Amino acid sequence: SNNFMAEQLLRVLGAVRRGRGGFDEGRQEIIDFLEREVGLGTVRLANGSGLFGDSAVTPAQLVRLLQWMRARRPALPEYDASLAIGGADGTLRKRMKAAPAYSVRAKTGTLDGVVALSGYTTFADGSPAAFSMLFNDVPDRPWDVWQVQDAVIAAIQGFTPPPRGLGR
Repeated sequence: SNNFMAEQLLRVLGAVRRGRGGFDEGRQEIIDFLEREVGLGTVRLANGSGLFGDSAVTPAQLVRLLQWMRARRPALPEYDASLAIGGADGTLRKRMKAAPAYSVRAKTGTLDGVVALSGYTTFADGSPAAFSMLFNDVPDRPWDVWQVQDAVIAAIQGFTPPPRGLGR
């Protein structure tokens, strides 16, 4: 993450879309987009660089956003490249070593008692899965939470969802 760059992009978005490069204009453009285009409903953004302070986004909303991003065509290679690969690079290079190679792409977040992991993997049948786990009030270091997150990913990868259709 480059928080400074994210804050600047927020301001540029405000300037381009709303005629003024201020924080409020950029923030409102993002909120309106998330509500109008993605269908997230109410979100609260306190800054342009992630879930921090008074920001409020639920894991369900993040999964909906992940699904929306994955459905964009043409594919967004820059977006995919921004996500760490489990067991291979970035903030996940030392995690998820037992998972199949390149089977997890995700963004981590660790800040002031919050430990987050959101991204993509696959179910046992190979179908895509988006996930988001946000842990609040983590008392000390995040290692125990990382182990839980990694176990949840392994459970997702071992789960076969029921077939769609026929009233299911």
